[in-house]
Amino acid sequence: MQKPIWHQLIRYLICYVGWVVFIALFTGIYAGLDEWTREWVRWDSNWYKQIATEGYSPQEYKALAYPPGYPYLLKVLTYILPLSLPTTALLLNLICYFGALVIATELLCHVFQLPNRVLFFVATLSAPTGYFVFSVYSDFLFMLMLWGLLLLAIRYPDNRKSQIAQVVLLLTIPSIRIAGYSLFSWLVLRRWLALALVIPFSAWLYLNYVLTGDPLFFVSVQQRYAMPEGNIIDGFLLTFGNLHDIPTMPSWDYWCYYLQFIFLPAAYLIMLGAAIVWMARRGEYLLAISAASLLLISHYGSFWRSVIRYDMQVVPYLFVPLFFMATKHSSANVRLLGGFLIGVVVMGQLILQVISAWLLKQGMWAF
Repeated sequence: MQKPIWHQLIRYLICYVGWVVFIALFTGIYAGLDEWTREWVRWDSNWYKQIATEGYSPQEYKALAYPPGYPYLLKVLTYILPLSLPTTALLLNLICYFGALVIATELLCHVFQLPNRVLFFVATLSAPTGYFVFSVYSDFLFMLMLWGLLLLAIRYPDNRKSQIAQVVLLLTIPSIRIAGYSLFSWLVLRRWLALALVIPFSAWLYLNYVLTGDPLFFVSVQQRYAMPEGNIIDGFLLTFGNLHDIPTMPSWDYWCYYLQFIFLPAAYLIMLGAAIVWMARRGEYLLAISAASLLLISHYGSFWRSVIRYDMQVVPYLFVPLFFMATKHSSANVRLLGGFLIGVVVMGQLILQVISAWLLKQGMWAF
């Protein structure tokens, strides 16, 4: 991929900074940066913080649901930067998210010849759980590494330096997210490069064995705390089997449950599945397999709302078919439909994002 010209990067940055300022003001940053960042440390982010400050403890097994790469990187950065850990995480996440969105935008728009890159960037920025960038979560570092891998593999498949860089990323990416082991695209299409995954996977198994005596203990931890018992089939049945059970009572709690745990997961699975099939039919197998592997392997239990939360990294896939519909490749009616759908999805996601950011900031559950 050719480097985007400076004014294009500046336009991306203006949109990104505008989004950051809007969310920050909406969630009360005017009360003070340190206090504001501390209030974002909710739910699983406390585990990343604990690992960064205290490491893994044989007495606290739940921490083994989270790989060490991200919290240990934060620990190193807090020694270098005169900032608190939550503020350091905020800075790291903001940089990673911006880089990931730029790479995703430039790569997808180049591959599919989509003209309006700034609008595509804004659309991907509307991901419903993008506000997690303000908390202590590894998603954004993982997202940057994932899209970096895709960029190298698609634009520079036979370049020796690119192949070395892919190996380095494959050596480190599983330490950020367990889902890193699910990159079937490299197992299927880049077989020898995928052997790099054996090293970090072995190290992770050894850490589990040293602390608990069971190298696969992290699997039971995830099943116990993160993914209820079940399998992929159970997940599909839980989501799609209850779609017809539309709330008829004016109960806010029931409507919220239906929206978060049934309707939205089903809608996103359908939209992402359609985008994956569309890309595969156009011959972009690496993109298609990467997204499909993350969707499936990330959800070995029946916790299918996580298609929105855990797979934020593949939200850019949603917009590729819609933007393609809205280009000159299509008839006037199809372009009109594509533009309308883009507007609906972006506005809907932004509304979800703002509401959920406010809920999380108040200590309530939001995706």
